[in-house]
Amino acid sequence: MMDDNSETFLEAFDGHWDRYRKQFKNARTELSDDAVHDLRVAARRLLSLLGILGSLDTHPRVNKLRRFLKKQLGELDQLRDTQVMLQEAAQRLHTLPQLGMFEGYLQGQLEQLMQQAHKDIRSSKPSDLEDYMKKIRAVARKHSDDTKLLDHLAQAVDEAHARTMRAFGDLNSQNPATIHHVRVAFKKFRYMIETIEPLLPDYPEGYLERMHDYQDAIGKVHDITVMLDRVKAFEKSLPATVPAAAGAFDAAPIEAYYQQRLKELIRAYLDRKDEFDMFWRAAPDRPFPWEQSHESLHRTPRDRQSAGGDRQRSRG
Repeated sequence: MMDDNSETFLEAFDGHWDRYRKQFKNARTELSDDAVHDLRVAARRLLSLLGILGSLDTHPRVNKLRRFLKKQLGELDQLRDTQVMLQEAAQRLHTLPQLGMFEGYLQGQLEQLMQQAHKDIRSSKPSDLEDYMKKIRAVARKHSDDTKLLDHLAQAVDEAHARTMRAFGDLNSQNPATIHHVRVAFKKFRYMIETIEPLLPDYPEGYLERMHDYQDAIGKVHDITVMLDRVKAFEKSLPATVPAAAGAFDAAPIEAYYQQRLKELIRAYLDRKDEFDMFWRAAPDRPFPWEQSHESLHRTPRDRQSAGGDRQRSRG
């Protein structure tokens, strides 16, 4: 008979696979902005689960499915970035009319990327992965009976936490690429916690939402960095592709606006960077933060705001 941890782990496995399969089918039908986002999130969550399972068992089918998901995410990265930039350009066009030419360029890029994404997604079907998943679930079922399952799962999160800490060690506020490295490591760490959170005793309510907000703060830095890089690439391409348009595109106001915004977003993230310490233990032999007696670690953002009285409201 399975214990509660065993059942919960298998429920997480089945839930991640069901959500991924659903989003894969949706994307094959209509590759909208939301469909791309939802498929990427479902793929990352399933990839996180497989990463945890891979730390328990080096079964070749686990690794093969992980490679498939990583490839799929890589194929969708530029499409998602382009969709985000188009949304940003549309919102900012009234104050930065110089974005008009860039928006047209992005629209052309989007059409090409959508065609390729449709081709990539339709080249395989969720049903093609069914046999893999049956065998992988058998691996998960075998390990779910381990009496030390939770210890092994926590160890996988410890390793993801350590990788994020190493990325923090290289963090340089003057180099957005180092912030992106933190983002990538933190994202994997966050999805691992989401996967095993139902098994964690007393994991504080609201922490998953706070991790989402924390990741969003880093993600905004990434989005603006990508925007600046793409504006520069577009400007350089004009003399070769559209000679008559080269002098008509003025990138200076765009770059000035987004450089200032980038500084503000980096500063906003650095102001809350240490919030990371509340999400997991500092080392395997250390207690979890929520097991300590510090009241500030137990209260949700709303609780802290209420307790502050007339003090300035928290960023949340």
